[in-house]
Amino acid sequence: MSLFKKDKEILDIPLWMISPNPDQPRKFMDAEKIRSLADSINENGLINPITLKRLDKNQYFIICGERRYLAFKLLGRESIPAIIKDPDDIKLSSLALVENTQRADLSFLEEANAIKDFLSEHNISQSECARLLGISQASVANKLRILRLPSEVLKLLSQSGLTERHARALLTIEKSPNLVKIAKRASEEGMTVRQLEKLCLNESSKKTNKPTIIIKDLRAFTSSIDNAVKLMKRCGCNVTSSSREYENDIVYTIVIPKTSCRPNAI
Repeated sequence: MSLFKKDKEILDIPLWMISPNPDQPRKFMDAEKIRSLADSINENGLINPITLKRLDKNQYFIICGERRYLAFKLLGRESIPAIIKDPDDIKLSSLALVENTQRADLSFLEEANAIKDFLSEHNISQSECARLLGISQASVANKLRILRLPSEVLKLLSQSGLTERHARALLTIEKSPNLVKIAKRASEEGMTVRQLEKLCLNESSKKTNKPTIIIKDLRAFTSSIDNAVKLMKRCGCNVTSSSREYENDIVYTIVIPKTSCRPNAI
């Protein structure tokens, strides 16, 4: 099924009539890459027209091709070849996301955030999102899981150029108190995925040496209390004791009068 009602011919649209897509998944445009693209267009011409949606007679916004649009502006061109299409809002958003993903214009974190926003904005399921984007539901779920990592770790991943596979390795120790420390080390040392996976495996296999008390038989404890009370009585203390059992507790009360304790032969 086509995303669009009808494909139209390629038109030259003045740049002043065009606005960037407010829902552009790509949040960062590399100025050096835009300059390189501009040089290529200047040398070889534009291979593919950009795709626009008409808002009114003299206003359009970009569905696909913002980098090409920016390159034309950098070259000082007055217009750009474009195809005018009219998708509905949800198909417009999915098309922009697919276009950026297929061209490898998005980092894996930008892609994960774009999918999260896409789900939230259109209130659709992960399976429907996967269908619209042409990927598996498992892939959608895996990309969203990455966003569970702490913001400090996500920042390290973004700044250091680590990959989605690095992020998945860190997810295996997301509850570890050493998560940030390990992410910093991976970033600083430029670890391969395999090196990080090995480090995370070692971290997750660590055993805590917390002392544990195993109560095998509650009667052993209550008997010890009773024996202690009996011993105090034999020693001449007018001690009294009582106990009361509740659903989750047994409460013992032991009263030892200060004036009644006297030595007594055993």
